[in-house]
Amino acid sequence: MSKKVAVLISTYHGEKFLKEQLDSILNQTYPNIEIVIRDDGSTDSSVDIVKQYQEKYPNIQFKQGPNIGFIRSFFKLLEMAEADYYAYCDQDDVWLENKVELAVEALEKADNTKPNLVFGNSDYYDETMQFMKSGEKNKKFSFKNSLYECVAQGMTMMINKQAKELILSNIPEKCLFHDWWTYMICSGLRRGFIYQSNSCEI
Repeated sequence: MSKKVAVLISTYHGEKFLKEQLDSILNQTYPNIEIVIRDDGSTDSSVDIVKQYQEKYPNIQFKQGPNIGFIRSFFKLLEMAEADYYAYCDQDDVWLENKVELAVEALEKADNTKPNLVFGNSDYYDETMQFMKSGEKNKKFSFKNSLYECVAQGMTMMINKQAKELILSNIPEKCLFHDWWTYMICSGLRRGFIYQSNSCEI
């Protein structure tokens, strides 16, 4: 059986793009995906949309919570989920259909007894899905670099269980971004690496 991937989504007033995002995850070529969603106190129709999808798709796990901000919300999602690999997903993303498959293939080549991170490039679109630009290719990464720049964007990341456990045992009191902290943790242990693929962000 294929390794299980948990796609982690923190929603907050995301009704505008949420359906497109969920559809792009549900249409992935990779077969074993659980979508884990935590709503961070939305007052729009985000919760209703998620509940409609949850009724239709048994692989969606959903929890409503108080507003704690997206950084803490993503850390809570890591606590909620149980899988082999974990992928962050922003509520306005649209993923290419083989995104998860390519990330898993890359992680399967690594030594998964150690914390690992894989991340890729992004294409940017406006709200009408008109192409705007491509993200920087062939980014350089290191722990030194992570001290002043986050080259690994959360919506392109996937980590293994060892990285998850290390992150959860070292949650900082103050943190600029959950993905930046993930990049610092993994690059500090010299386990991060890049795969060349794209994910679309609206």
